[in-house]
Amino acid sequence: MNRLQGILAAGTLTGLIIITVLAFSWRDAAGQQGSLPAEGSLDSRPANAAMINNDGDVQAQIAGLQRYNEQLESAVQIYQAREAQYQQQIELANQALQQQTRTRREYEWEEHEHEYEDD
Repeated sequence: MNRLQGILAAGTLTGLIIITVLAFSWRDAAGQQGSLPAEGSLDSRPANAAMINNDGDVQAQIAGLQRYNEQLESAVQIYQAREAQYQQQIELANQALQQQTRTRREYEWEEHEHEYEDD
């Protein structure tokens, strides 16, 4: 394998990794559309804003804070699931790079063996 073939192999692997990442992100965007709260869709007022009111309706304030807490927990779960997917994609990319490096080293080793045999 000469230098040109090595460059083509690296470009091909890089292209496959990019296509894989894009395919996963496109599938995620289509599959989870609407499941992730839009940025700013969570009740962005401070959690204690309801307590500023002196209406004495503590039960309503508690219910509001519980709903807000549920929204936050849901968002955290979605973000954690996405993080796990991204981590898996990173691991696959790292494995591909390690395999490419091993293959290149094996090739270079074989190439050097043939150089010594020719002498």
